[in-house]
Amino acid sequence: MIFSKANFTGQELKRMEKVANLFIGSPPIVKQLCPNNRKARIGTEIGELLSHSRKCIFLSSDHGNDLRYHGHLAGASWPNAANINFGKILGHSIDFKSNLDKISKNSCPNFFVITELDSGRRQKELIDYLNSNYSIFAETDEYLIFDLRR
Repeated sequence: MIFSKANFTGQELKRMEKVANLFIGSPPIVKQLCPNNRKARIGTEIGELLSHSRKCIFLSSDHGNDLRYHGHLAGASWPNAANINFGKILGHSIDFKSNLDKISKNSCPNFFVITELDSGRRQKELIDYLNSNYSIFAETDEYLIFDLRR
């Protein structure tokens, strides 16, 4: 059987998600089918807003996978605050400017998409740099997008 939103009503999808969560956690297929899924809604919205850009940098809890899937976007992942802290514990330092330069050189990104706002706030140097050098393309309570095209 092929699963699609058309095969189920919204109420059926909600029930499926609740049952699945009881037994196996949050399976991706149920999450993708649920029309009220926050990440799906945000990904779709951002994808439309950015005309499904192939040149993005993502700071999101899932390394941009939901944005790629639901928003039909492509691009590079930016390490979240937890990744950076873990790297520090292992003795690695991540210089945000050199990391941004490396990504920019390799992929010429047009947008920096932040959906993990708490992680963004914990990377103050990065946010300060983006605010100082680029304009905000879109900002809501759920995401922040910088326009890197200048």
